[in-house]
Amino acid sequence: MPRLLPAPDTDQTTRDQRFVRRMHRMRMLGVVLTALPIIAHLSQAPTSVAIWFALALNVLAWPHVAWLLARRAKRPASAELWNLTLDGAAGGFWMAMLQLSALPCVLMASILLSDRYAAGGWPLVRRAAAALGSALLVTLVARGGAVDFSVSERVIYACLPLLGIYPLALSILGRRLAVRVAKQNRQLASFGLLGAKGELPTRQRLSEQAAAFVRTPVVDNQHAAFMVVCLDQGASVDSRYGAAVGDVVRAALTDIVRETARNAGVPARWSGDEFALLLPRTDADLATSIGELVRMKVRQVTLEEHPQVYCTASVGVAIWPGRWSGAGDWIKGAEGAMQQARRQGGDRVYVARPFPSLRAS
Repeated sequence: MPRLLPAPDTDQTTRDQRFVRRMHRMRMLGVVLTALPIIAHLSQAPTSVAIWFALALNVLAWPHVAWLLARRAKRPASAELWNLTLDGAAGGFWMAMLQLSALPCVLMASILLSDRYAAGGWPLVRRAAAALGSALLVTLVARGGAVDFSVSERVIYACLPLLGIYPLALSILGRRLAVRVAKQNRQLASFGLLGAKGELPTRQRLSEQAAAFVRTPVVDNQHAAFMVVCLDQGASVDSRYGAAVGDVVRAALTDIVRETARNAGVPARWSGDEFALLLPRTDADLATSIGELVRMKVRQVTLEEHPQVYCTASVGVAIWPGRWSGAGDWIKGAEGAMQQARRQGGDRVYVARPFPSLRAS
């Protein structure tokens, strides 16, 4: 089965380095194609040696400098996201040097921002847009605010490679990533880890198990825990990276719940981004330890094609016997504990009070 929970830090570093290499290739292509309309525009009027030198550095040196900075960073993926933000600032500078000439500037802005979205979703788009806008305004002010929206025939022809080649390259990369995600989804589905029927016992089945446990006489002070686990970022992962990525994250959580319950209890897909566990012979201390283990495993979830995705879980626990009037009340106690964990900021375990006289764990 594909491992989504690599324990060693080196596995995460390997995935980050792959992300950095992909961005390096796209950056090299992008700066060359973007340089063509810039050169065409600058060559139409006297241009200082310093500007030509800056363009040469941007095209010939910056892609490799960015690659080295990210490759040697402690967290390569995070460093590369900052490099992508700096790309936005460079784009703003060159758009000002183009005096906001309409066609090349619209192309540069749209490609820069769409590329940032593909790499890091809306958070990276916002950062890159802010960097682009800031660099654009500062450069325009420094140059006296000179603006000329017109486009010469020479610049139009120079834009054609950028218009035709880069979107095609971006589409090819996106297609490759989509194929990999789809292949991973099929592999996970073959193990019953996606939202297919029979992947885990249903909510109704687990509720029946809890009711049966409650009807069984308590012998030797036997305890049981009902645990509800909720993915904190489910909706945001779907909106930023797409439902396919969200499915892979939920598949990883399914795997965690299944493995946790393998020798200790009964798991179930509860609803949406929620999972549940019935853990016989489990008191509050043991349930807290199990909940912390689940929480830490969720924090370790990483996706090879989207290393920036970060997940946490809120875990709610209710212990039987206690103040619960029956199985339904016991389950509601675990759901309420999970909601309390979310209200406290998520990424934590909250144990419901077993009796009115006792404080919450």
